[in-house]
Amino acid sequence: MYGDVLSQTNSQNIITSWTGIEIYGWKIHCSLGDCNYVEFLTALNPEYFVDNGIVVFDTNEFEYMKLGFCGAGCCGGKYTVDLSVFFVNTTGTNLFGISRIAADMSIPVMSNFAVNVSFSTPNTLDIGWTFTF
Repeated sequence: MYGDVLSQTNSQNIITSWTGIEIYGWKIHCSLGDCNYVEFLTALNPEYFVDNGIVVFDTNEFEYMKLGFCGAGCCGGKYTVDLSVFFVNTTGTNLFGISRIAADMSIPVMSNFAVNVSFSTPNTLDIGWTFTF
């Protein structure tokens, strides 16, 4: 749960009364084994999540669903895959309100070298690598 306590303070910045709770959203994360998971985040105030660097929502997006997978790589190391589906708060021609799909992958090629690929619709692709020694 993401939120804040609303309170009043006096001139010395001491809290004098509690006035309520402000809820920005919530996240549910369910582990499905060693490192597989499903995660849901619903934002009642999407600007809070963007301003605090928690998740980057595009215009009118308020929710995402993320699936994470991992496993042993062919040459040592562990591959990881994160797939995210973002939803918009407006009705339109989008299927089920889906605004975009994103993926982050790390695939080991050798025991100390992995290829990293990220993409997001409509047209973002990043390719890099991690070399450790």
